[in-house]
Amino acid sequence: MKSDLLRQFRNLFKEDKVRLNKRVLIFFLFVALSTFIWLLHAIDKEYVTEINYPVNYFNFPENRIETIDLPNFFTLKVEASGYLLLKQKIGKTLYPLQIDILKYLPELLLRDTIGFTIKTTTFRETIENQLSQQIRILEINPESIRFLFASKVSKVVLISPQLKYALKKQLVIKDEIVFYPKKVSVSGPVNILDTLSKIPTVLKDFGVISGSVSKNLLLKPIKNLTYSPNNVDININVEEYTESSIEIPITVLNLPDSIKIQLLPEKVKIYYCTGLSTFNYINPSQFLAVINYNEIKNSTATKFTVLIKEFPDHVFNLRVNPRTVDFIIKTKK
Repeated sequence: MKSDLLRQFRNLFKEDKVRLNKRVLIFFLFVALSTFIWLLHAIDKEYVTEINYPVNYFNFPENRIETIDLPNFFTLKVEASGYLLLKQKIGKTLYPLQIDILKYLPELLLRDTIGFTIKTTTFRETIENQLSQQIRILEINPESIRFLFASKVSKVVLISPQLKYALKKQLVIKDEIVFYPKKVSVSGPVNILDTLSKIPTVLKDFGVISGSVSKNLLLKPIKNLTYSPNNVDININVEEYTESSIEIPITVLNLPDSIKIQLLPEKVKIYYCTGLSTFNYINPSQFLAVINYNEIKNSTATKFTVLIKEFPDHVFNLRVNPRTVDFIIKTKK
């Protein structure tokens, strides 16, 4: 093994091999030198390109809020040698242009809305001082910055929880979904708050709920608005429910004094579901089943449709049996 390696090493230094290796080395040296000379020639030429120049804004007027998105950078169309442009893009940090809003703000602070425009050429000299003197600015985009301020006001607004969930079989929400606070103080432009009535939360998907849950939800961000507080506590209490039924008499609506009506049957059975915590508090007086005489007054109908007019808040899935009833109409003497 060692003898094979030694033999290969000696072969490298044979006269014909050495001559070939020198030729290859000289070839690559000429290629590298040619590339270097071409690169020097290329970066010495003048080029036109674009540079993104960062922008910061400060000193916004008190009790005013900007209602238009301001550009975070200017796009500069510049001309310079390739060397300077390469140096600018690779090696030099661009410090953001600082724009003092109050310096340019007109004396219109007493109005609800203030709008004004600044030409970006106003900042040309400041930007040129940041760049190399040999870099020439040809254009600045955008050509101007539009400012539009509105009066900043506060208002108390209702919170609207945005929830998505499904309940495990045989479960029901106990009472109602509880959230606190129910209202929030909102600050922002007067033109937005004038029409604002509710603030939604960020949508929360609870999936399938198998037990009571509590969660803190953030209010949904809305541009130019701030909240205090910016979150709400949500409590969803669940319990098992059961099905039951109750029998009540039917009440006739809009029956003339001269008419007597006999219903067949005179009572209906109402089936309903309710949570276990409210089951013992349900009684017949909380329900009202009705028929409307006007339904058959000018028709050939032979049956009344029974409607459930009143029922407790905490019952659901109501069914009435029978849905329709027969009747016999008699004239009072």
